[in-house]
Amino acid sequence: MESVSENLPDAGRSCRNCGAPLLGEYCGQCGQRDRDLRLADIAGEALEDVTDLDSRLWLTLKTLVLRPGRITADYIGGRRARYLPPVRLYLVVSFLVFLSLSVSQPPAVNTVGVDNQAIDGLDAGIYIPRTNEAGEQEILTIDEFIEAEGLREEIDALPAWLQSVLERMVANTERIQENPDAFVEGLTRRLPQMMFFLLPVFALMLWLFYAGSPYHYLQHLVFSVHYHTVAFLAFLIMQPLNLVMPADYGGLVTLVSMIYLPFALRGAYASSKGVAAAKGMVLAVAYYFVVLLTGTLVALMTLAFL
Repeated sequence: MESVSENLPDAGRSCRNCGAPLLGEYCGQCGQRDRDLRLADIAGEALEDVTDLDSRLWLTLKTLVLRPGRITADYIGGRRARYLPPVRLYLVVSFLVFLSLSVSQPPAVNTVGVDNQAIDGLDAGIYIPRTNEAGEQEILTIDEFIEAEGLREEIDALPAWLQSVLERMVANTERIQENPDAFVEGLTRRLPQMMFFLLPVFALMLWLFYAGSPYHYLQHLVFSVHYHTVAFLAFLIMQPLNLVMPADYGGLVTLVSMIYLPFALRGAYASSKGVAAAKGMVLAVAYYFVVLLTGTLVALMTLAFL
């Protein structure tokens, strides 16, 4: 008499990937197909991965841009398979942004709040405007600005460790004046770390703005990743404007991000129009100053450790 196990298909066979018993061609535990490797399988898997990535990529980008907040809402609601994972998408888009920044040619003359007409004829360098005692605007190098403001004398009154850092910064100003691209390159290298720091900071601000709601911090972090991805996409789209628009277009990216935010809040958190608009406006302004402060600290760090 035959045993019951002899009548079962694939009796005694196990999955070569996870070791689970096989009851067919595919493993019921991990899904791997149980057959020897073939060239057609490798080509088919590669084609399937590419087409799946392509379809999910375009759906993710289209939804991000045209339906603000929808991807975050879907992700929080468990509908995730149709989109690229948020962190993966952020890494890809941010890589393209920082790559474009690294290969783009920095301007010959870098200024802080200086009218472009006022710097015509100046040598390459970084300049800062200053209103002198006569009420006239001067355009000074960093070293000249420090001298004019009497900052060197104030350094001596600071703690020793801070004096060392500031003296290093003052010494580097001469190096920057001779080679301003070195400062720009150093700053560009630190931007990815700065943005990774800002992602959880923005999520924390969202958590505070939505205190008492059912959403927890990790869900706000998903929104933060999606929001910054959109800001990077806006930068990539607008960067070609630099070919026809010499002026800085960073303000346009900021404006687009601020306009996008209330719509994204409404789509992700199902807020009313009024609540989304109010929270979006206050959050955008508050975050703008956080970014400005963080950028200033990063610039000072770059100057100190150039």
